[in-house]
Amino acid sequence: MRERSVSIDRLFFGHEYWSSDNAIDEIEVYCELLDHLQDKIEALDTRGKDEEVTLFNVQAVLSSYAIEIAMKSLWALDHPDESIPHTHNLADIFDQLEDETKKSLEGLRLNRQVLGRMPTPFTSNRYSMEHVDKETSVYKAPFLRDVTQLLEDKLEENREALLQSADRLTFFVKGPLTRAEQFD
Repeated sequence: MRERSVSIDRLFFGHEYWSSDNAIDEIEVYCELLDHLQDKIEALDTRGKDEEVTLFNVQAVLSSYAIEIAMKSLWALDHPDESIPHTHNLADIFDQLEDETKKSLEGLRLNRQVLGRMPTPFTSNRYSMEHVDKETSVYKAPFLRDVTQLLEDKLEENREALLQSADRLTFFVKGPLTRAEQFD
């Protein structure tokens, strides 16, 4: 894993510019956390049932956030001149992906039918404690790493086209613009 620091503000609040390249590093951090949580769950004995449920719920939220970041990053690469959709519905995002991207995801067994079963896992998993009969989904770290590799490959394929625009070049070199720079 490449070392890169991510500011707390960035993790919690994001920004209006989307960087698929940074998403790769963030997803890897979530995968490492998921691996750690899975190891901890497997180490628990029957006395730790409550802790196991809690750890499982944390896994569900982290993994669903990671898959949403990956899906929106793939969408951003397919639609470089458009704003990222402000939705948590992965089925809707999937529907808007280019056919080639859909086929790549389908190769990882992530398709419209799978996403349709729980189209908003990040929202659903965050509020799983509110409903006893609520379904929870967890994407395991190895699967998320496969999706991240797809994202990395797609980013590399599109890197030259993304850097052709002066605005995008400024973004990759300087990072997000300040408010003052946005209006210059």
